[in-house]
Amino acid sequence: MWKLILIAVVITSGRAQNIPDRQQAASNSTQRKSTWRDCTYMIIAPSKVRANMDLSLSVHILNASSNVMLLVTLSQGQKTVVSANKVFRQGAPEIFKLKLPADLPNSIYTLKVKGSGALTFNQSTDLSYNSKEAFSVFIQINKAIFKPDDTVNFRVFGIYPDLKSYSGSMDVSIYDANSNKIKQWNKVNPVNGVFTQKLVLSAQPVLGDWKIEAKANTTRAQKIFTVAKYVLPKFKVEIVMPSFALTSDNDITVTIKSRYTYDKPVKGTADVLVKLNQFENSMPIDFAQSLPVTSLQMSINGEAKVTVPKDLINAKDKDVLIVIANVTESLTGNKMTAKNTVTFYDQVAQLEYPEINPKSFKPGLKYSAYLQITQPDGLPTTSITEPVRISWKVEKEKKPLDSIRLRLPKNGIVSFSVNVPLNASSLIISATFQGVTKELTVEPSYSPSSSYMQLALKTASVIRAGDVVFFEVTSTTPMTQLVYQVLSKGVIVKVGSENATSKFSHQFSVVSDSSMAPSARMVIYFYRRDGEIVIDSISFDVSGAFKNKVSFGFNSKSVDPGNNVTVTVRADPNSAAYLLAIDQSVLLIRGDNDVTSDDVFTDLKKYDTAADSAECSTCKSGLWPSWTLGGAVALEIFTKAGVVALTDAVIIQSKPSDENEDSWLMRNPGAIMVPMVPKQIRQVFTETFLWSDLTIGVNGSASITATVPDTITSWVASAFAVNSESGLGIAPSQSYLQVFRPFFVSLNLPYSVIRGEHLVVQANVFNYMTEDMQVTVTLAASDKFYNIEIDANGANGLFQQSQSVKVIMVEAGEAISVYFPIFPHELGKIDIEVKAQSTSAADAVRRQLLVEAEGIPKTKNYPILIDLTEGRTSFSQTINLPLPSNTVKDSQRTRFSVVGDLMGPTIAGLDALLQMPTGSGEQNMVNLAPNIYVVNYLQSVNQLSTDIKSKAFHFMEKGYQRELMYRHPDGSFSNFGSNDTSGNIWLTAFVVKIFHQAQGHIYIDDNVLIEALQWIVTQQNPDGSFQLPSKGQAGSSVVLTLHVLISLFENEDVLVEDNIVEARGKALTFVESEVDKTNDLYVLSLAAYTFQLAGSTRVQAVLDKLELRATVKGGRKYWILPEQPKKKTTLNYPNQTKSIDIEITSYVLLTYAVRGNLVAGKSIMWWLAEQRNSQGGFPTARCSIIALNALAVFAEKTYRNNFNMKITAKVAPQKMLQYRIDRTNALILQSGEVSDVPAQVQIEATGSGLVLAQIAVSFNVESEIFRTTFDLKVTLVEESMNYFILQTCTKWIGSESDSVMTVQEIGIPTGFEADLDSIPNLENLKRIESQFKNLYLYIDQIDSTPVCLTMKAVRIGVVSGLQPSTVRVIDYYEPSNQVTAFYQSQILEASIICDVCKECDNCF
Repeated sequence: MWKLILIAVVITSGRAQNIPDRQQAASNSTQRKSTWRDCTYMIIAPSKVRANMDLSLSVHILNASSNVMLLVTLSQGQKTVVSANKVFRQGAPEIFKLKLPADLPNSIYTLKVKGSGALTFNQSTDLSYNSKEAFSVFIQINKAIFKPDDTVNFRVFGIYPDLKSYSGSMDVSIYDANSNKIKQWNKVNPVNGVFTQKLVLSAQPVLGDWKIEAKANTTRAQKIFTVAKYVLPKFKVEIVMPSFALTSDNDITVTIKSRYTYDKPVKGTADVLVKLNQFENSMPIDFAQSLPVTSLQMSINGEAKVTVPKDLINAKDKDVLIVIANVTESLTGNKMTAKNTVTFYDQVAQLEYPEINPKSFKPGLKYSAYLQITQPDGLPTTSITEPVRISWKVEKEKKPLDSIRLRLPKNGIVSFSVNVPLNASSLIISATFQGVTKELTVEPSYSPSSSYMQLALKTASVIRAGDVVFFEVTSTTPMTQLVYQVLSKGVIVKVGSENATSKFSHQFSVVSDSSMAPSARMVIYFYRRDGEIVIDSISFDVSGAFKNKVSFGFNSKSVDPGNNVTVTVRADPNSAAYLLAIDQSVLLIRGDNDVTSDDVFTDLKKYDTAADSAECSTCKSGLWPSWTLGGAVALEIFTKAGVVALTDAVIIQSKPSDENEDSWLMRNPGAIMVPMVPKQIRQVFTETFLWSDLTIGVNGSASITATVPDTITSWVASAFAVNSESGLGIAPSQSYLQVFRPFFVSLNLPYSVIRGEHLVVQANVFNYMTEDMQVTVTLAASDKFYNIEIDANGANGLFQQSQSVKVIMVEAGEAISVYFPIFPHELGKIDIEVKAQSTSAADAVRRQLLVEAEGIPKTKNYPILIDLTEGRTSFSQTINLPLPSNTVKDSQRTRFSVVGDLMGPTIAGLDALLQMPTGSGEQNMVNLAPNIYVVNYLQSVNQLSTDIKSKAFHFMEKGYQRELMYRHPDGSFSNFGSNDTSGNIWLTAFVVKIFHQAQGHIYIDDNVLIEALQWIVTQQNPDGSFQLPSKGQAGSSVVLTLHVLISLFENEDVLVEDNIVEARGKALTFVESEVDKTNDLYVLSLAAYTFQLAGSTRVQAVLDKLELRATVKGGRKYWILPEQPKKKTTLNYPNQTKSIDIEITSYVLLTYAVRGNLVAGKSIMWWLAEQRNSQGGFPTARCSIIALNALAVFAEKTYRNNFNMKITAKVAPQKMLQYRIDRTNALILQSGEVSDVPAQVQIEATGSGLVLAQIAVSFNVESEIFRTTFDLKVTLVEESMNYFILQTCTKWIGSESDSVMTVQEIGIPTGFEADLDSIPNLENLKRIESQFKNLYLYIDQIDSTPVCLTMKAVRIGVVSGLQPSTVRVIDYYEPSNQVTAFYQSQILEASIICDVCKECDNCF
């Protein structure tokens, strides 16, 4: 039996004990009549001020013959902040309010009150500053964790303490995980009190914790969200353990629970590991150092139990048992992990006196306090049968004088009171429970007249705004008029008085309102006739802070996927309501994205001026109906209540110096049951369902109907509303919408397969109905794949193009997998549609599978400029389209396109300009720079549409985000960021140039530019040149210095520091002297543009040199480095232009464009425009950016809008493509495709204008068609049915000494996944990227010494007859230098369905 003993010991002062307490107090009062005095006024104010608040004063004129004029002034030093006056008369107290300015600074303030008229007085007191802002700002986001390429939706709103909306401007910024500012919105004004925006993340953002920061005046708020690569869990694992354990327990029972997000059990296996962390060895818990206890594997079907016996544990006090469970779902092999701990204790009971207990007792009155008895887990004790005994005694008497027995409540909180004699000098309370003792020592309050008052809350129920709240006051001396004031959020919200003359006890009531929520404090006092103030205070919670009552709900608690659901929101009329619904699976990873009522209440309580705001962490926990910290003297009670008093009454300031849920449905066996037909085919799957704004109608409600996504899950929804009058309201609880059907089918598919491979489509049928079901599962017929029938010997049999049907029995509450082997034969995306039907239920789902061609993908673009200007009215040209002899069958495609603008292809292909990976700092700039040139060009010719602008800005912002991944702490940039030991001068200058160009369109942090420029200056040599990096594509010091100079001149408006200007001058002097000595085309092209920017007179001389070295052919002019040999090919196939030649020609064109020499530039522009790839870009990021810049500037100056042209392309004997271009569609890329590559295309055009036509040819080849400068060897070191180990060795065999940077692209076979941890950490391996079925390895510098890498890949999918995969090595800076090799496991090539799918029909 539990035992609880409370002992209270009162030690008295030894004064007379035979006078009843109240008689003695009355006697004391009589004795002091000789010192009676008139008290005339009492003014109470909050002890703290804050900006934009109402400074409220409680003014009580007690005794005056006529009106009193009160002048109230708040000053800061000698400066008056606010001043006001008002006439008061004798009687009940009143509230006097002064509005404080919104820009009130943090300081000490003086409150002065001056009375005139019937009373004359002048008093002042200091008020401190409450740093809690004048209003609060909150941020809501659609979820708290995002993947790359996701959209972050967010809302920001501000509220005042009365919950009305802040309508002023605010600044909102978003920072990545490296604290780089990604985007900002300055001086934006919320609409209906709420600012709503979004940010689209890049494909490769900085991973980690990002933040949204909002600032309005001095108020700041932030919301943290995570950017990570994650897969939504389909189920969750939970370990249920005792909340605590005793060292005497015989065993510990652990329950492993695994359930899907739609709350159904998961079947599989659980691997359980148990360890013990010893308290003395490690704190906090160190799993690595913990002692192993046991490990085991068991089956699980939603739940499994593990019992660990005591002799395996041998735990001591404070030791921690750690349990880790890995659950593997039997259907898919998906795994989820959970961990939990339990701490051991020697004893069960823990006794605490809460902080809310008064720190002092009032002699002659009851001392009321709480004792909290809990288990070690903080929960109440489980036994409540033992009474509580309380006793106390007077000093020098040993026998107990009295005792009380109380029962222990279920909540574990014992409320007790001790009658304390008037002459008691100290109080010691001792509580014992199960051998545990806890003492509390309380000191007495002090009053020279022994006059004390106690205020108690008599309302036991939860107080809501509008309720009548009852109080009782008791006193040791007869009371006079009681005056009370109620404070909330640092403001006096109500005052009043009660006639309690000559009473020792008095009850009264106050009507609560929303201004008192979420918590309030009452301060009450009366005057003794001798002028002494007798005071007490009490705090209590008031629910109902939200005047705007918001509620919402779905019209159904559970719906089928894809059905419509109606959400109805109720709030005050004309409110603006905001909805959010999120997949519960996301919340399993991370929550804290929403704004809840608790968030608002917690923030509102920060306005409180009371001392317990800082001292008592549990005072506002909601456990206590009321609380007070009391005070030893009257001044301490005032102070702890958070008020100051100005009065001519006596406020005792200190003690004297010498004191211290099944019904089974039975069907007729003879009945003929017809299978049900699925109502829909599920195919829409998203993570966020609702992100909607509504306007509440005059009837106080609004509804929205939305189509629920097809995901089988639960959605968690929330709502808030704002109203100009009633302010903010938040729905008190979230609503849950279960999207579920008790019978459904799901598919397990890879992202893609290669034609020729055999794939097993796994369909999982779930039956959560109350009866076993015979289910017909059908894979719909398709002309894009064959069904594979397995013969009786387990070999691949017939290939049929028909639906495949399997009949299974699925027990109630179970799930069964069905396997459909297929052979996809048509390229492209194909639909995989499966339906499951029984007589009681049916479901169908459709997903897409990408079928790719075997071999190596290749593309070739044929740009044709159709110039019908200067009197030309017709055009005719025949283009030959040769294909290699080893072209893979059916892989070829031809796309013909026309656009009436030179920048048209680039505008249409902004998202895919570079036909290679973009995983480095330099390549990433192609996501940013071309968009700048497109926007600038279209703005200049008045053709910038909203759609194009939005698209371009989107790419710019994503490019900016991603580039910051490559920034170093010193402000520099390099290709691989922190994976490089230092910054790269060329790339830093390049980034600064592009960022500066972007500043006119998107947010770019000035500090990023300035810090980068300052770093560049530190790399300058004394002669003005710039330091050559040890590695990198920078060329000579002259080339590098020219690149830096271009950046410095284009950033002229940022050059605020003298050292940067000085460095630029030195660099210009250096290159001017060096350029005269060289005939290098690359140097000359850079110098021409640099000198043009600098305003140098040397420009023309450099251009003259270049013109002498130009190649002029077919009306085109361009420059080619003579030392660059032509590639020999295995067929008569057009050679790809070198990226360096494109760069040189681009700089010359850019120079002519800036000089306005359009005649000289036109033939250059024609050649350059014809070098683009089919997406509008060029071979590398660098030449793409420079070439597009030059084309955009030149096209801007030569733009004409007199388009009227008809173009015909004959792509086959019987197939003609016809287009018309005029000024209304000039920017629209018009195109048509044919599923073959004709031997030739004949193009004819009539009309007027300048049009760019393109023929883009794509195809796969069985082997590489170019000779290469790399040697690549690929070896399968080890292979099996379920894994293989691949080794690649690459070396440089080109004429140069090495390849500065390469990208190795490894294709991963279908159904396998690369184990990234198996790749060795080589010094020159800078970055690894995994995208779909390809692995990209960025390798710094490959020379004649082979660079060898190994990689392990493991099976994750059911695919047989695997096709060869490729390994390709690409020169980073010259992509025409590349080599491709194939690899294929003989085991996997020869594999059949039964090798990989033992569960398939006839497989054994």
